[in-house]
Amino acid sequence: MARDFLANVFSLSGSRLVVVLSQLLVLPVVARYLDVAEFGDVALAMTVVLFTQLLSDAGLSRSLIRKEDYDPVEWNSVFWFLVMVGIALAGALLCIAPIWAAWFERPALAGLVSALAATPFLLSASAVPTARMERASRFPAIAAIRTLSSLAGFATAVILAKAGAGAWALIWQQIVIALVQAGGAFCMSGFRPLSPRKRLPLGEHAVFARDSLATSFLFVAQKQLPMMMIGYALGPAPLGLYSMSQRVLNLPLLGLANPMSQVAYVKMSRAQKDPARIGEIYVACVSLLALAICPPMATLAAVGDTAFTVLLSEPWRPVATIFALAAPGIALEASTASTGVLLQAINRTGIRFRMVLERTALRLVLVAAALPFGVEAVAFSITLSSLLFLPRVFGVVASAIGMNAASAYAALARPVLISAVLWAACSWIQANTTGWMTLLLAAACLAAVWSATGLATLGRLRRSIVAISA
Repeated sequence: MARDFLANVFSLSGSRLVVVLSQLLVLPVVARYLDVAEFGDVALAMTVVLFTQLLSDAGLSRSLIRKEDYDPVEWNSVFWFLVMVGIALAGALLCIAPIWAAWFERPALAGLVSALAATPFLLSASAVPTARMERASRFPAIAAIRTLSSLAGFATAVILAKAGAGAWALIWQQIVIALVQAGGAFCMSGFRPLSPRKRLPLGEHAVFARDSLATSFLFVAQKQLPMMMIGYALGPAPLGLYSMSQRVLNLPLLGLANPMSQVAYVKMSRAQKDPARIGEIYVACVSLLALAICPPMATLAAVGDTAFTVLLSEPWRPVATIFALAAPGIALEASTASTGVLLQAINRTGIRFRMVLERTALRLVLVAAALPFGVEAVAFSITLSSLLFLPRVFGVVASAIGMNAASAYAALARPVLISAVLWAACSWIQANTTGWMTLLLAAACLAAVWSATGLATLGRLRRSIVAISA
C-alpha cells in the first residue's frame, strides 16, 4: 500500500514538477519579450477567466469519485450537463470581454479574454473522463497527460514570445494546455459518453456540488480579487510585478500540495467512517507538506533579490520584496491544503464553505486596508491574513473529526523552525556573495538542511507516509 501511495504521489508530483519547471523556465523567456504592463494585461484577463474555469466542472467530479459504485448512466448524465455548462461559460466570457476591457481602460483585454473563452469549455468536457481515471487510481496516466500538456504549452509560449506575439504568447499557452489535457483525458480514460437521452437526476450530487462550487468560487476570489483591486487602483505595472510573484508563490501548491491532497482525498473518502484514521492522514499530510514547502520558500525569500534579477532581468527586481513579504502566508496555506479535502471526504462541505468565506472576507479587508500603501503592503497583508486565520483552520478540523489541534501545530513547528534558521543563513549568503554564486550556495544550503533533517527524522517521515498510504 505504501508503495502504491508513493507511486501515485510521485507520478502526480513528477508531472507537477514538469509543470512547475515549464512555468519557471518560460518566465525568463517571456520576461525579456513582454514588458511589465503586458504581463499585467494577461493577469487581468486570467482573473475573469479563472472564475469560469472553476465553474467548469460545477463541483460534480468530486461527488462522482465519492460514490461507492460506478453507474455509467449516472456518469453520462453528469458529462452532458457539464458540456452544457462549458458552452454557457464560453458564451458568458465572450459577452464579458468588451465590458472587462472598458472597465480597466485596456482595449487589448477584449481579445485576450475572448480567446480564452475556449478553456472553460475544454475543462468542462474533460472533467468526467479525468474523474474516471482518479476513481480508478490511474494517477500515472493523469500525470502523463499533465506532463504532455505543460510541455506543449511551454513550447507554444516560447515560440510565440520570440516571434514577437507579446501577451498572446501566454494566452495561447493556456489554450494549448487545456486542449491537450482534454484530448488526453478522452484518449486514456476509456470513458465514452452514452446518448444524451440516457440521463438520471443529479440528486445528491447537486447538494455536494453546490457547497463545493461555492467554496471553490471563494478560493478563486481570494486570489483574484486582490489582482483586480491592484490593477484598478495602482495600474498594470504594479499588477505585473505582483502577478509575477504570485506565479512563483503558487508553484508549491501546484507541484506538491495539490497532488498530495488529490491522493489523500481518495484515502480519506474510504476512511470517512473512521475519524481517527482521517486525523492521522491529515497530520501526516501537514507534516510532509510543511517540510517540503517551507524551507525552499524561505531560501528563495532570502536570496530573492539576486534570484529574480539574474533569472528574469533587472526590471523584475522589485518582485523579490513582494515575494518575501507574501511567502510565509502562502507557505502556511500550501502546508494545510489538505484541510479542504478532509471536509469534503466527511461530507462537511457546508462547514468548508463557511470557513473559506471567513478567510476570504478577512483577506479582502486586509488587502483593501493595505492598498493605499502600495503593492508591498498588499503582499504583507496576505501573510498577515494567513497567520491570523491558522487557529481557525486547525480548530475546524479538530471539531469536525475530534482531533487534538495540538498535533497539527506540532506537525508545523519543526519545518517552520528549520525554515527560519535557513532564511537567516541564506540572508547572510545574499549579503556576502553575488550573482550565480549566491544562488548556488543557497541551493547547497537548502540541500544540506533537507538531508540533515531527513536523516534526523527518518522514523517520523516513514510513519507519516505509512499513515497516509495504509
